[in-house]
Amino acid sequence: MNNDKSSFFCPHCETIQNCLQSSWFVTDGDTIELFTTNEVIGASGKLVSSPGSANEVRFQFMFDRVIVKAITLQAGQCTIFTVNGFDRIQLIGLGSQAMGDFSLITQHHPF
Repeated sequence: MNNDKSSFFCPHCETIQNCLQSSWFVTDGDTIELFTTNEVIGASGKLVSSPGSANEVRFQFMFDRVIVKAITLQAGQCTIFTVNGFDRIQLIGLGSQAMGDFSLITQHHPF
């Protein structure tokens, strides 16, 4: 893994070697960038939507603005994932407001 922190951007993120952790908040119709890098990577992690959230949210793992995988969470749900071949994660609010956390363990691969 390249430990050069300039190779990725994750606002309000805590970085521990390959692991990124952050809280998120989104309102209806908002699209926010949770993670972006200048490399094509794979990652495993956990997505959590807080029980107090009003509606569902969609996480989109993308490569070059094309959706590689999308995961939708209802309020109070959590899931684990493994996704390969992406360079950004977007979060889309699908109603009212929602908040939660995500963690990501990156794996840099030659694709």
